[in-house]
Amino acid sequence: MFLKREKNKPFYKILIATYVVYFILNMYSLNTLSVKSAEFKKLENEISTLKDSVSSLNFKLSKASSLMEVEQKAKKLGFVKINQDIKVVSASFAYNTTNEN
Repeated sequence: MFLKREKNKPFYKILIATYVVYFILNMYSLNTLSVKSAEFKKLENEISTLKDSVSSLNFKLSKASSLMEVEQKAKKLGFVKINQDIKVVSASFAYNTTNEN
């Protein structure tokens, strides 16, 4: 029986070495996963910030392009409101394009 134990010693050594390798690989895997998880959370926060920024810029754009805002800016620049009809004259009536001598 004593001889059988000595024969099983290499098996136990291989088993322990396998467990050690498994434990190291498992710790490496968990560490990599946790780092990726932290990077993922950071990117999610950045996406959220960018979405907020986009919505804010869209609001500013809609406000700036509204007719009321354009009218107020025109008044500040000195434009006046026209209440009369506007007549359109085409460029062909403004000057003669033919070379008649």
